[in-house]
Amino acid sequence: MREIADSVLTGGRPWDAGWNVRRSTCVYETSGVLRTGGESGVGCCRGVLGGLLLVAALASPAWVVPAGAAVAHVNESSSASHATKPTTLVSSSHISSRSSATYRDSGCPVNRFDGPQALAVSGSDLFVADLNGDSVTEVSASTGALVRVILGSSYKFDNPDALAVSGPDLFVTNAKGNSVTEVRTNTGALVRVIAGSSYKFNGPDALAVSGPDLLVANAKGTSVTEVSTTTGALVRVITGSSYKFNGPDALAVSKGDLLVANYGNAAANLLGSITEAKTATGSLVRVISGSSYKFNGPISLAVSGSDLLVADLNGDSVTEVSASTGALVRIMTGSSYKLNYPDALAVSGRDLYVGSLGSITEVRKGAGSLVRVISGSSYKFNGLDAFALWKQDLFVANADGNSVTEVRKGAGSFVRVILGTC
Repeated sequence: MREIADSVLTGGRPWDAGWNVRRSTCVYETSGVLRTGGESGVGCCRGVLGGLLLVAALASPAWVVPAGAAVAHVNESSSASHATKPTTLVSSSHISSRSSATYRDSGCPVNRFDGPQALAVSGSDLFVADLNGDSVTEVSASTGALVRVILGSSYKFDNPDALAVSGPDLFVTNAKGNSVTEVRTNTGALVRVIAGSSYKFNGPDALAVSGPDLLVANAKGTSVTEVSTTTGALVRVITGSSYKFNGPDALAVSKGDLLVANYGNAAANLLGSITEAKTATGSLVRVISGSSYKFNGPISLAVSGSDLLVADLNGDSVTEVSASTGALVRIMTGSSYKLNYPDALAVSGRDLYVGSLGSITEVRKGAGSLVRVISGSSYKFNGLDAFALWKQDLFVANADGNSVTEVRKGAGSFVRVILGTC
């Protein structure tokens, strides 16, 4: 997510049981076990690896499904595929290579996607945060081939939930671990783990880069933490009642201002808002809220020119506001848009892309008019949770389908599905 205005900054609080009963993929924790389910929060469970170091790659991985090829798709929605994982140490190496082949789960490669939650592009490679796998998978953006799997106890990955790239480094939030891991993008080597009580991390769930600093939204707290991207040192913690932070779970930067999506609390009749603050000082600019905006669980942000786009998960809509004044521009909603719990946004060229449960809606910027709805069985869309842009293509994280779909921008045509499942 090198460019804030041309990337996806999504959030969500997947470890917080019942945080959004309308969301189809609710990943939550009870008694030390991660569980996934539907609207009721009842579903299958995943065992926790407990910090085990598991490293592998297939010598000839059957990862990439090109256009026109048949797909043997594994949909991990049944309890049978969510059995507790083994607790055997497989390898002592931190970073997988292309040549070695070690396995887990009765022959399943360790590089399987396990709840892909966030995407970021650096150079010619795509990075995928695996929420349930406590790892980051790196693949070639041009071919979908596996580069490496980054995991191991030294990285302190613990529900990696958001990614951002700054210079040579990749930053990863650990939603359960209350830390941020910094990794070298070209080697996968650990740079540092940023943690400690002074940072006030509390369910860090979204990232944004502004100049030399990294901004971290604390979804379980009421603050945004700012740190130096070069040293990891604390710059400031932005907090206070005037900011009206309430489940901050998405960030964007526009012309010196930080924009924070507050998911809200339906039980308390707080349906969400946007907080705007100065990136240089952390001082409050304004809080954007009110019935006219129709905010209802704002969960993703994207900047387009002078406007801010807000995906409202529970409102099945996208709200567009002026980033400079906070004034309402328009609300995009209606049956033709096919918005169904919109959870991801990306801006590219003249169009806005909105990811819903099983489709992508493409909208013309500046007008809000519908361009197309991208859907169909070949795309294998299943719980769209994040976007990343690279050259002419859009990458889509399928959190429920344990895969990444690549789509050609401007045409909506299918390129490939990158499968990390067995």
